Amino acid sequence: EVDNDGCGEYIKASEKMQVRVLFANDSDEINPVFRRQIRELSDFLKDYPTSSIELQGYASKTGGSKHNQDLSERRAKNVRDALLSYGIEPNRVRIIGFGDTHLAEQGTDQVSHALNRRVTASVVGYKGKVKKEWTIFTTLPEAES
Repeated sequence: EVDNDGCGEYIKASEKMQVRVLFANDSDEINPVFRRQIRELSDFLKDYPTSSIELQGYASKTGGSKHNQDLSERRAKNVRDALLSYGIEPNRVRIIGFGDTHLAEQGTDQVSHALNRRVTASVVGYKGKVKKEWTIFTTLPEAES
């Protein structure tokens, strides 16, 4: 809408996207089943060109801490590389590895371990636009008789 001063109203829109990519034991290779999620994330980032993202890599408790730290960083890096292959600029994607320090599941069974071998990301995109609508009232000159 346009206010009385003729200025358009600023509308702020936001959208959120989350990604969770799971990995096989002791692997940093992205399972093809997760490629679609990564492509959708790249599309989201293209729709919101001012947004950046942090990819967080994790590992399960199996293996040594140093190895798990390295593995979690490699997992995040591989997801980052996949995003870059879809045309996302490198300066928009940050990676961090947590190793086995931030477990999603505390159990020691195979399912818990599988859920801990992951890369997650959450991004919020903001767009602002000015809504422009004008209603112009004029008076017509009166017809002369």
